[in-house]
Amino acid sequence: MSCSKDTVTGPPVYNVKVPPGKLPWPQQSPDMAQSEVNRMIKNMWIMDNFGTYHGSYDAENDITYLYLHDGLDIMLDNGTKLYAVESGYVKSIRRGDDYYGGSMSIGDTPGSEAGMGWEYAHTADFQFGKGDYVNQGEYICNVRMGHVHLSRIKVENGDWADKRNKIYFHPDNFFVYEDTEPPIIEKPFYYFHNNSDENFPAGDPTVVSGEVDIVVAMKDVSECVNNSEYGFLLRWCVAKIEYEISGDQTGTVHKISVDFTKLVLDDWKGICDDRVLIIYKHHTIPVLASAGLDISYAFYNITNNDGTGEFQSLYSSYKNYSWDTESVDANGDPVYPNGIYTITVTAYDFKGNSTSLSDVVLIEN
Repeated sequence: MSCSKDTVTGPPVYNVKVPPGKLPWPQQSPDMAQSEVNRMIKNMWIMDNFGTYHGSYDAENDITYLYLHDGLDIMLDNGTKLYAVESGYVKSIRRGDDYYGGSMSIGDTPGSEAGMGWEYAHTADFQFGKGDYVNQGEYICNVRMGHVHLSRIKVENGDWADKRNKIYFHPDNFFVYEDTEPPIIEKPFYYFHNNSDENFPAGDPTVVSGEVDIVVAMKDVSECVNNSEYGFLLRWCVAKIEYEISGDQTGTVHKISVDFTKLVLDDWKGICDDRVLIIYKHHTIPVLASAGLDISYAFYNITNNDGTGEFQSLYSSYKNYSWDTESVDANGDPVYPNGIYTITVTAYDFKGNSTSLSDVVLIEN
């Protein structure tokens, strides 16, 4: 079925207004009452958010799949009706198959022009055709594969149907959801030789030297994750990581690690994208695999960046960044003289909840 703008009598009016700067959820029909919206938010189950990494091994073909999740997986029954979260033009439709479904992209510009928009993936039964104008709140498609993968996108040039042309942004801040729990950080911290899988042996304290990667196990905890009636839990990505390094002979050095609120996922490389390992240390590395943590945790490599938190796109060269314990100042004096140092890591979620944890190391260069 395809409806043109001319067949629409007027934009739907929502019974429940969202706060300024927010959007309705795609499963929120305009005729929902306040009690229904409250129940929807309370029972929300988002299995994965933006920035989590997916990794698996195909033994038959000897392929390791790694990629970063570029949206929100909102778990809904197949056939659930979805509504446009913002008005715009249908930029692309991919019909897919009966199991996985397809996708629809709706952008803020007509035709093939560049613009911002939303992508609704794992969907079917599209109610509009390419080029049609859709008002916010209009019924656009149905859920397929038990969830809708909702992504905030930008296309600067090229075909909107081609995932390689899409730039993906953190979408959480557009929506109202419950999250009063701070992220969880676990000890011990792990210390690796820069850009390698060789870790410094754990000690009390751990002794490090040279260029060091600091790896910390974390997860975000949210009511949206824990509301699954099946008790199924996957990790949510934290929104921002900061850390401080302080020693008896030095002041405190403050750095911002990855900031997912600024990160963009572009230059799509499919499901074999080793740029995942810029942000994360793979959980199958023996010392990490033996940590005894469940799959709700991810191991963040917090030093694979310049410490400003300003980077957006991921480049393989970022793996060369580290905590250089042998660095010197303009006078040639050690920035980090040999001795005891405290590493304090702070993780934030998108609602601003935060938690901090510290570890101690000994530098012996």
